[in-house]
Amino acid sequence: VTPVDLPNYSLAPPALRLTLRAIPGDTNSTLGVLETGAARENRVFARVPGEQPVYTLFPPDASELPTASWQLRDRALWSFNAAHVSAVTVRYEGLDWTVRRLGTNDWAVPAGWRHTVNPFALDEALVQLGSARVLRIVGEGDVPLLGTTNGPQVQVEFRTPPPVHPLRLAFGKTSPGGNRYGAVATADGTRLTFEIPAPVFDNLWREVGVSEEAPSP
Repeated sequence: VTPVDLPNYSLAPPALRLTLRAIPGDTNSTLGVLETGAARENRVFARVPGEQPVYTLFPPDASELPTASWQLRDRALWSFNAAHVSAVTVRYEGLDWTVRRLGTNDWAVPAGWRHTVNPFALDEALVQLGSARVLRIVGEGDVPLLGTTNGPQVQVEFRTPPPVHPLRLAFGKTSPGGNRYGAVATADGTRLTFEIPAPVFDNLWREVGVSEEAPSP
């Protein structure tokens, strides 16, 4: 296929251009480029610039291609060693409270709490959270309809780096699949909304989210 033929395949200009680089923003580190056209007659044409062949994709396959950089992120949006956690602070419904680690299998709850933290269950919940991978990334920024702007806010603090800064998570509504929506600011400052397995949230909330005043989300 020559350049003059590209309009026949909806590739001049392309509907989508994907560029993979080893270093963000560095045009000299380009690993590959793929261009796709708009769907025509139940087909999507694609090409690699500089090469003659034009490839055919079925629209369902073409729809799986990412249209934003955040869709290519690793689903492990954070990682930490549960043994390094010094405190967990919860903010919800205008209230906030903190559960602090005093030592191995020993946590202090806020004064006046009638709820007793199971230290082994809390440690296990933190292990699950620290190694969790989100099921999918929903988008950049908060999505108000998913409840991450007014749901439980959980801050995990550490006594031993890394990480140096606390992990701040916002949790929202239950997803149609029974999991939990959430949001987090990643190390590069990008805020992402995600869907996480329900037990990761539920097991943590069972230990640190029970307060006399705060209802269950």
